[in-house]
Amino acid sequence: MQAIPAANYLNIEFGPDFWRLVSHELDTPTTLLDASPEGLLAHPVFRAARSLPSATIAPAQIIRIIMGWAPESQAWRLGLLLVDGSVTKIDTTQMQWCELAAWAESEQPDVYQARLAGQALARLINRPFQFLEPHAETRVSVFNPDSPEPPVETISLAEEIAAPDEEDDALDTAMDAADDTTNVTIPEIVPPDLPLRFAGWQLTRSSVGLRWRRTQSWWLFTLGKLLLFGVLGVLFLLLSIGSQTRGLAEVEPPQLTQIGVLVSIALLVSLVYTLWQLLSASAVVINTFEREVYSQGLLFPFIYWRVPFDRIQYLLVTQTPPQPQGRRRRTDPMQITQDFWLHVYDGADFHEIIDLPDVPGQSWTWDKVRTQGHSQVRRSLQLAHYDTPAHHASQQIAHLIGVPVYLDLV
Repeated sequence: MQAIPAANYLNIEFGPDFWRLVSHELDTPTTLLDASPEGLLAHPVFRAARSLPSATIAPAQIIRIIMGWAPESQAWRLGLLLVDGSVTKIDTTQMQWCELAAWAESEQPDVYQARLAGQALARLINRPFQFLEPHAETRVSVFNPDSPEPPVETISLAEEIAAPDEEDDALDTAMDAADDTTNVTIPEIVPPDLPLRFAGWQLTRSSVGLRWRRTQSWWLFTLGKLLLFGVLGVLFLLLSIGSQTRGLAEVEPPQLTQIGVLVSIALLVSLVYTLWQLLSASAVVINTFEREVYSQGLLFPFIYWRVPFDRIQYLLVTQTPPQPQGRRRRTDPMQITQDFWLHVYDGADFHEIIDLPDVPGQSWTWDKVRTQGHSQVRRSLQLAHYDTPAHHASQQIAHLIGVPVYLDLV
């Protein structure tokens, strides 16, 4: 992996099949932009700062990646030249400049390394790369929104979708050196059909959207525990007290009586806890008609929390590092398990949607995933990394809401 620092506590990290813009301004590194061959995924903070119309940017929306000298700021700047991907003809007045990173001249930047980062992004998303030398006349106005409007230039998108420009041999060397993964063929990852069943939970379709609810087996098991704890607790208590007050045979040694009382108390405490689990059981509903996500009690229809779609910034998958379970051949996907939590973030608070232990699945990019277990960087969810029913469920929910999904390892 290559890592190139930029101004404002930013780092550009890239390899053969990924490219990330990471902010280190806070204690926890945050991925502001995550690129893959399918396109770019922007963090809500980055999207707001750059006035992007959507959190996702398709390659068809990117005219080219540009790196050049900006005389008004005395800095080298790397960014995207964007346009509406649905049009077939554009002019320069319809373009949008989206800055990714900058390097101030006063900091004596390594321009070669910065250019390498731009070329890597161009290669990954198969878009042209353009490098503007200092004092170049060509399209310098792109870097300065306050300059007079340039003359209109008509461009055919069919011409712009050519392969990226010729790149330095050093880029090929750097990318090959970063590619230490095994050659695993990654098929098209198709989301599984609903309902999705887990330990005690299932995700089903409902008349209003999607619904997380308890399984029938969970209800039966919990009711069975309630009866068992109740019967055993009362039985131990009666036997312990009866041996002292009802003239029953004395228990030897006498300490067994006190132990019996303690066991009965522990069983009754478990009884109360299990009863609380039943009474507080809830379901989480993703309501596409009312455009909101809420948690509602099952036995008592209380609303524990509710978040409208337009307040949701992203979904966050929090999980333990995946534990390998083996594979038959090195070119097969690695079978994995992990504990899994899914939260919705409304800009102020995280609300838990689901908590799932020991979620099984597979990883098609295990050589890369296992190195991320020691990283604290929040990144976008890639199903090739975590091909599990729980991660697919997260992606489906995010698609309904229209927000990105990020992943944290704990």
